Amino acid sequence: SQYNPWNGQNFAEGRRMLFDRFMKYNLETQEYSGYLVQDWEVTEETVTLMVREGQTWHDGTDVTATDVANQIKLDIYNGGSLGNFVAPDDIGAVSERVTATDETTVEITLAEPANETILLSYLQPKYLAAHEETYGEFVTALDEASNEDERSQALADLTDDTTPEPVGCGPFEFEDADTQRTLLTKYEDHPDADNINYSEVEYLYKPQNQGRWNSLINNETDGSATLFMPKNRLNQLPDSMQVSL
Repeated sequence: SQYNPWNGQNFAEGRRMLFDRFMKYNLETQEYSGYLVQDWEVTEETVTLMVREGQTWHDGTDVTATDVANQIKLDIYNGGSLGNFVAPDDIGAVSERVTATDETTVEITLAEPANETILLSYLQPKYLAAHEETYGEFVTALDEASNEDERSQALADLTDDTTPEPVGCGPFEFEDADTQRTLLTKYEDHPDADNINYSEVEYLYKPQNQGRWNSLINNETDGSATLFMPKNRLNQLPDSMQVSL
């Protein structure tokens, strides 16, 4: 497991509590609401994102609009679909099209008008992982690349990085890991820390579905984020277990 979302290999399950998503999405009502990005505005020319105040990284530094802009930039440089709306012709121009206008505001300049729902569908699921001390050098190298060779090398450097001990911004921070489990502990300075009544989260290494089924049935684990489970095994789950489709 590793914690660089641009690496493409085994982005660790701990990401779900280590890094906050940009926004929330209600599957039932199909409505978006603010979270790390607390508000937004979409026009024919721009998307403006307002970053939640009072959020910090686990090293104590503030989460700023620059971090959010850097996350979007690295996603686009790495071939993310949002680039089709922001810089479809010249990927090198993204440094001028995604900017932090102040500490809490990000402005994205669109190449042409786009549907708001489609834009939000690409923004909402993003986890903010672009910690400045960890990824700032990659953003600078990609922003300043003057030709395709420099850009390819800078992108290769980014995608080769593994970030084994991440600095997150979510409600739980990385404690340690070995071959069998990853341990996260509650980050008391998170804005939502008071709403959480448990002090740690442990992700167990369960590479096979059969092992995950048995762990849920036997109350060894409290949940699994995404899992195929046949009906006969679902029927064996304890009454305390909830299933969401």
